[in-house]
Amino acid sequence: MKKIWFIFFVIFIFACQEKNPFKIDVSNISVNVDIQRFDKDLFHISTDSIERNIPFLQKKYGTFFDIFNYQIIKIGGTNEREYASRMREFRYYCHTYKIQEEVDKNFPNLDEVKSQLISAFQHYKFYFPEKNIPKIYTMISAFNQSVVILDSAVAISLDKYLGQNCQFYKDLAYENYRRMRMHKGKIACDVLQAIAETEFSFNDSTNNLLNTMIHKGKIMYFLHSMFPETADTILWDYSEKQYRWCEKYEGNIWKYLVEKKVLFINNTFEIRKYTEEAPFTAAFANVSAPRAGVWVGFKIVKAFMKQNSKISLKNLMMEQDYQKILNFSRYKP
Repeated sequence: MKKIWFIFFVIFIFACQEKNPFKIDVSNISVNVDIQRFDKDLFHISTDSIERNIPFLQKKYGTFFDIFNYQIIKIGGTNEREYASRMREFRYYCHTYKIQEEVDKNFPNLDEVKSQLISAFQHYKFYFPEKNIPKIYTMISAFNQSVVILDSAVAISLDKYLGQNCQFYKDLAYENYRRMRMHKGKIACDVLQAIAETEFSFNDSTNNLLNTMIHKGKIMYFLHSMFPETADTILWDYSEKQYRWCEKYEGNIWKYLVEKKVLFINNTFEIRKYTEEAPFTAAFANVSAPRAGVWVGFKIVKAFMKQNSKISLKNLMMEQDYQKILNFSRYKP
């Protein structure tokens, strides 16, 4: 009798475990992830040899070097008379505040990041075989942009991923909810999210809360597809408590949005309350998870894909009829 109950218990456990719909075999997909350590090349040049090394940096990094100078640290072009002194000031600032030292300490190599990027890009090529894998540059930007998308490359500011307890971030008064995502485990996710947001931009011709929710839900569905083995809390930048809150109150969130008739509001400020980064979702209690509207949008998209199994991820990402996604999802939390 005990054996029967044990077998029943095991069967029950396996039955209760939902199969991961995002898990696929990509072991036969070969990708080349080329990461170039621009941060090391720039900061390991001695201060008094910057002028002599400008041609080397220009030749090796091309357009990216220009974008770094003009748009990221904003010191102007190499042909300007004050360029070398401005670069020295930038270098001096990073040395004085030990930014470079912390980057070198936290990223002696990028083996872990590269492994995560290879896996993500294998999934990317599985779903989008026509897409090219971008070249990756790493940089120190003095806490500027985390990820910068270029024509055929991606630049990553390593100084934005030094760990949520990094003293720099506390000194800069970064809020806890922002610091939660500032660790090396988020780099690959942020790269793929930036690519998705660039490749599949939002059609805001009929901007309202529902459309924003579903569009951002599509981006999250894309991320789940690229990172099927990554913890949901990391993908969502949620604590365990926040994640459980979303799971528990999904039905209540949807009911609130419907009953309060806010799904079709087009006020940008109000839309952000439900969909943007914050400590919590302002419309709900301060124990709520942030971006509760995006959570529901993701669940709508997930239901849509389950109901329409012949639709590919590519078709989903190209679909901009958000009402159609809702209608054909048969979403019932």
